[in-house]
Amino acid sequence: MATEDELRGENAQLRRELAMARRGQEHAAHPGIIQGETQAAGQWNALDQEIKRLQAQHADVLAEGKFTDASELQRQIGVLAGRQEQARAQWQQWNGLRQANPVEQFIAANRHLYSEADMAWIRAHPDYATDPVFRQRIIEADQEAQRDSKRVGTAEYYARLDRRAAEHSVDAGGAARGEPVMLTDDKLEVARGIWQSMHPYDPPPDVKTLSRAWHEWNHSPQAHRQREQSAERQAFQGAASSLRPRW
Repeated sequence: MATEDELRGENAQLRRELAMARRGQEHAAHPGIIQGETQAAGQWNALDQEIKRLQAQHADVLAEGKFTDASELQRQIGVLAGRQEQARAQWQQWNGLRQANPVEQFIAANRHLYSEADMAWIRAHPDYATDPVFRQRIIEADQEAQRDSKRVGTAEYYARLDRRAAEHSVDAGGAARGEPVMLTDDKLEVARGIWQSMHPYDPPPDVKTLSRAWHEWNHSPQAHRQREQSAERQAFQGAASSLRPRW
């Protein structure tokens, strides 16, 4: 059986390989970006061919002295030229997204599926855009939350997604999401007080160790479960208060 140090080393190697794969993804455009770019280019080319056809027709009727017909054709050409400019602008927008990070590419390609709050959640959990396994687990959490009558977009709804994200991190053998920030001032004192209450006979750890422990707890499934329960209580209290007589 592998020792704890060996398992830790394997997890570190897996995280390095995942990071390398994601760096490679940064240079690859999302399929939705390529599709949008291709559609815009196709629209531009179709409009360009139609404009050229009308321009040739305009020259013919103008040579025949049919000025009314020529004026109408000129109007049609102007309308199509405006649409062609819109297609060009769309192509430039899609093409520019090739330089964006994978998360922004994913959001741009699927913008019609998500609210602004959803997009903010995805940016805070970038694995949703790059890891299909993680994304599927969050989709299942979304369905579960709605079965539990949690309204999409509420604090308790996102608390459920946060908890599932934390559980996935633990199941995948990874550390807490992100790197710990060194605690300072009031938050450091609070963390020290909690530590001492839990370890009354142990000497207090240094700031770095305490900050990492705080970070790990803050992103643990247990902490997210507490936040979810708090959000549920607040939602219940809000619903109950709305039923009370006003007078």
